[in-house]
Amino acid sequence: MRIVFSTPTWIISGVNSFTLNLMRELQHRGHDVELLVIRQGDAEAPELPWPNDVSVKFLEWNREQSWWMARWEALRDYLQASTPTVYFPNYDFENSSVAPALRNEVGVIGIVHSDDPHHYEHVQRLGRYWNAVISVSSFLHANTLRLDRALDDRAFHVPYGVRHDSAPPLSHRRGLETIRIVFSGRFNEEQKRVSDLAKIGHGLKQRGVPFHLTLIGNGPSEVDLKAAVQPLVDQGCVDFPAPMINDEILPLYVDYDCFVLTSNYEGLPVALLESMARGCIPIVTDLASGVPDVIRHDENGFILPRGDIASFLECLDRLQKDRGRRQLVSDRAFKTIATGPFGIDSVVDRYDEVIDFVRRNIEVGHYIRPKPFRPNGWAGDFMPPAALQISPDAYYSLKWQNNRQAQELAALKQQLSAAEASSFEYVLQSKVSLFRRLLGAPRRSSYR
Repeated sequence: MRIVFSTPTWIISGVNSFTLNLMRELQHRGHDVELLVIRQGDAEAPELPWPNDVSVKFLEWNREQSWWMARWEALRDYLQASTPTVYFPNYDFENSSVAPALRNEVGVIGIVHSDDPHHYEHVQRLGRYWNAVISVSSFLHANTLRLDRALDDRAFHVPYGVRHDSAPPLSHRRGLETIRIVFSGRFNEEQKRVSDLAKIGHGLKQRGVPFHLTLIGNGPSEVDLKAAVQPLVDQGCVDFPAPMINDEILPLYVDYDCFVLTSNYEGLPVALLESMARGCIPIVTDLASGVPDVIRHDENGFILPRGDIASFLECLDRLQKDRGRRQLVSDRAFKTIATGPFGIDSVVDRYDEVIDFVRRNIEVGHYIRPKPFRPNGWAGDFMPPAALQISPDAYYSLKWQNNRQAQELAALKQQLSAAEASSFEYVLQSKVSLFRRLLGAPRRSSYR
C-alpha cells in the first residue's frame, strides 16, 4: 500500500526523527513509503539533510495562480493519483486542510504528537475526516477522545518506538567522578525552557559538583542559550557540538550518565526514549503527557517540578556522589525501554495494525468521509485553520462556531477534576488564541 507522510519542514525534532525511523521500518516490511515535502517557498532549505534511504518527493503547484488554493488542489490530486493511499499529515497543520476533500480511497491517519493547542485544534478541525487517529501518550489519547467522542472506534494509543540493544551498553566515560549530562532537541525557550539548562550549569558550578554538560541541537533560542553558558564553555564545563542528524546523536548517549529535559510541555519526547535505551538516567520536568507513561520517579528516573532549579541541582548532586545509585537507575532506565512497549518493532507492529484497519475499512466501504459543512462554499471542501486569511462570510461563520465551541469547552472543563482541568486549559486557550487571531486577520473575498 502507498503510504505518504507529509512535512512542511525538515528540522531537528522528535517528530521528524520518529517519522524517519517509522518510514524505514514500514519500507522494510514491504510498504511503498514516501516523504512528501510541501515547502512554503522556493528559497527554503532544510536544517537537516534529506534522508537518502527513503523516497523524498516535493509537491509542485502553480504559485502564480494562487498561494493556498492551488497548493491544496495539487496535494489533493497527488494523493488521489494512485490509490489506495494512506496519508499521514503529521504536524502539517495547514496542508492537511485537504482531508475533507479526499475521496474515500485515500485513508487519512492523524497523529497527535504533543500536548499543545496546535495538535488539539488539528483534531477538533479535521478529526472527523480522518480514518484513524493515533495519540503518542495515554494523556493525549484521553484528551483526543474528550475533543470528539465520535472518534472512539478509530482512536488508538501508540507510543513512539526506538531501537535498543539486548543488554545495557557500556562506556568507559560513564560512571566517573565527573557526572556527564546531555540535552538534545530544539533550542526553544517557549516549549523546552532551555534557559533552565544554563541555570542548572551555573548552579552545579557554584556547588562545586564535577560535571560536564553537552547541549546538542539548534533553534530560535540558540544565541541566547550560548550567551548564557559562555563562561561555562570557556571553563570546559559545557560544550555545543555542531548540529547532527539523529543517526549521529544516538551513539553519543552511551557516554553520558543523565539526560535532562526542562520542558513546559511535550507529547512523548523521542530523545528521552532514545537516551534511556542507551542507559541515560532521565531527569525531567513533571509533565502530564508522555512522562508518566515512561518514568517512575526515583526508580528508573526522576520527575521534578517545572522551573525548580534547586531540585535539579540536588538530584544531580546526589547522583554524582552515589555512583552505585547511578548505575542502578541507569540499568532500570534501559530495562524500561528494552522490555516495555517502546521498542521500534512493537510500535511498528501497532502501526501496521492501524494501517490494515484503515485499508480494510476502505475496501468494505465502512468509513465514508463526511462532506464538510461550510456556509457559502468557503474554500470549497478544504478546511484550513481559522488563522488563515478568510472571506467575510467565513469570518462570521467561524466567529459563531468559535463562540459555541468555547461555551462547550467551558462546560466540559467544569466537569473535570482539578488536575484534568489544569492540563485541559491548553484546549481552551487554543480556542481563545485562534479567535483573537481570527478577529485580527485580514478578511478577503478569496484565498491566496
